[in-house]
Amino acid sequence: MKNSLRNAFKTIKHSLKETGIKKLILILVFILLCSCTFTAYQFFEREYISHITLTLNYANGRNGLMPSGARFNILEIKSNEVIKGALSRLGDSSLSVEAVKSRIRINAKMPSTAIDTVESAVAGSKDYSYCPSEFMIYYSQENKFAKNRTDEFLKALAESYKDYFYKNHALRNVVLEFSIDEDFDKYDYNEQYQVISDKIASMLSYLNQRQLENDSFNAKSTGYSFGNLISLLGNVNSVDLEKLNAYIVQNGISKDNKLLVNKQQYSIDRKMLQYNMLYQGSQISKDAMEEYDEHLASVAFIPTVDDQNEFYMARTKTGIDDLATQSYNSGLSAVEKKKVIDKHKYMIVQFGKVKNASRKQSESVEKMISSICRDLNKISKLAVMTDNEYIKEKYNNYITFYHTKTHNYKAYIITFFKILFVLILLALILVVLLEKLKKNVAYRRLVNSVENASHHFIKKAER
Repeated sequence: MKNSLRNAFKTIKHSLKETGIKKLILILVFILLCSCTFTAYQFFEREYISHITLTLNYANGRNGLMPSGARFNILEIKSNEVIKGALSRLGDSSLSVEAVKSRIRINAKMPSTAIDTVESAVAGSKDYSYCPSEFMIYYSQENKFAKNRTDEFLKALAESYKDYFYKNHALRNVVLEFSIDEDFDKYDYNEQYQVISDKIASMLSYLNQRQLENDSFNAKSTGYSFGNLISLLGNVNSVDLEKLNAYIVQNGISKDNKLLVNKQQYSIDRKMLQYNMLYQGSQISKDAMEEYDEHLASVAFIPTVDDQNEFYMARTKTGIDDLATQSYNSGLSAVEKKKVIDKHKYMIVQFGKVKNASRKQSESVEKMISSICRDLNKISKLAVMTDNEYIKEKYNNYITFYHTKTHNYKAYIITFFKILFVLILLALILVVLLEKLKKNVAYRRLVNSVENASHHFIKKAER
């Protein structure tokens, strides 16, 4: 082995001597140029390709779902709407949606623990599925000689996708948005009061639920907590709105008193039918209870086991229990209907006294309604901003992007020397082969010359 290596080194050394200094310099220059060319190609290839990592932070993301429960689709990040938004932020009119879309590549990121779990499940012939919650989005700039904007584009793409995600898939607090219907001004004053009252009730219900979830939350963007917003709405509801209602009813203010009275009478007729049905149902149940055998309830016991595994005699339900429940529920509903009917009757009395409201009274009511709507609009904006911040905190901003690109110059240097080493080795092998080839050619020429001379000498001798 050692002799072979020595012979090889001797052959290489001899070949280099035979090649000459000028040729060796030319070979080395050629090798360096090739190494630099390949390294530059690697540099441009890597520098103009970048990636960002998308992470789903909400609980449903691990199940492959959107916050709303719909199926999550990562390909939406390559949708026309998202890419258009990214290009608009980037401000590069030379790029088209289709051209950019073909340069985007998406890989799902799967942790080693998940891979082990899947492999063990498959090995055990078990059904198992894994939904990735991390994705790597790659982008390769097509023009490598233009300004490198891969990182800029990926940042713009992330911002555009966030806007798209929050717009289409994030939980929305529509109930907190206060908006006036186009036909609101066509309603009568008491109807406008009722519309506002119902809206405040729905907003309070939503905010009370948030208060139960987190009573210590305080939004940085608004400085308000859910308790503060509930107080603001409560003041409007119990003070301003009730003041409006009292002023309307006490003075019988309406856009059309006759029409209002007819509506109230129609409501009374409908409610009376419902009241009579409920009242009679309650009475029927009461009558049936009076005819029920009262002695049955005292003997309807069955042996039962409690949590301590001890026997006791439990009273079972009988028909009289169902009758009592029916009678009670129907009676309560009948009482509620009766209250509503009495309210309608009171409205007929109040508005029947006045033929039409004065212009001054109507203007006062309209000013009060406008003032309440303005206050509710302000509170609504504060509530939406506060709740949006709470939602982002609760669901950890839904999604996050992070970019960890580093310029790995060490890798380029290593690549350069690898290519240099391979090319030098190939050059040495080529030099040795060429020298051997030359020697073989010279040897053949010498043999041919000797053969020709011997043949010529023999011919002369024969003569």
